[in-house]
Amino acid sequence: MTTAPLPLNGITIQFEANGSFSGYDSCNQYAGSWNADNRHISIGGLSSEGLLCHDPPGVMEQEEQYFAILRNATDYVVNGEDMAIYDGSRKNRLIYKQVFF
Repeated sequence: MTTAPLPLNGITIQFEANGSFSGYDSCNQYAGSWNADNRHISIGGLSSEGLLCHDPPGVMEQEEQYFAILRNATDYVVNGEDMAIYDGSRKNRLIYKQVFF
């Protein structure tokens, strides 16, 4: 999937060493669990606040697409400060940029 994130809406994710993750998807806080080896990743227990957002237009559709890729994640690749997560078809992916605060 080549859909770009909506402008001015950051999507974040933070993976913890204990196998949990959390983030913000432009509308809701979300969390879940993860497990990975050197190439494969599985995501479980994905949950979000479930708020409905109407601004900007398309934000709920973006959330739906984002969660679908996360739920179906099978593989990942890290390249420097970038990480890509792919679903089983390898046609859909999420690309994250590491940010230092």
